[in-house]
Amino acid sequence: MRQHALPRFSVAAALCAALAACAPMGGGVTRVATPMAVDAARAAAVVSAYRAAHGLGPVRVDASLMAVAGAQARAMARADRLDHSVAGSFGARIEAGGVGTSNAVENVAGGYRDLRSVIEGWEASPEHDANLLAPAVTRLGIAAFHSAGSRLDPYWSLDMAR
Repeated sequence: MRQHALPRFSVAAALCAALAACAPMGGGVTRVATPMAVDAARAAAVVSAYRAAHGLGPVRVDASLMAVAGAQARAMARADRLDHSVAGSFGARIEAGGVGTSNAVENVAGGYRDLRSVIEGWEASPEHDANLLAPAVTRLGIAAFHSAGSRLDPYWSLDMAR
């Protein structure tokens, strides 16, 4: 009887290890998300300067959009998943935040260590750059949350609207 206990344990352990290796990133575990200090006024100045270089008007910090961006960045950090819908659909989140969906855009990112690098990353991506240069937007909200142990730490969200 004792001879069979070790092989059964080994098979069970090997099966568990194999299944764990197949688990999706994040594994469904909710992580601790901690806010990262982001200078929103600086973000607005950098985005406004970039927009001005392309003949567009400035953006200003908006408290409602700050809340929307914060909720999205926090949800991504907690889920350890870069995804526009992790906190609900963009339209529903914008409306719930008291912001009209007309001319609203969102950029998300993960793994950028500071404000300058995340904005440069968005500028280098055609889809994200188009959002930065959306002609009708005048307000923004930005946030970042740490997700300890994540390869995408920190998670960022930038929301802009008219």
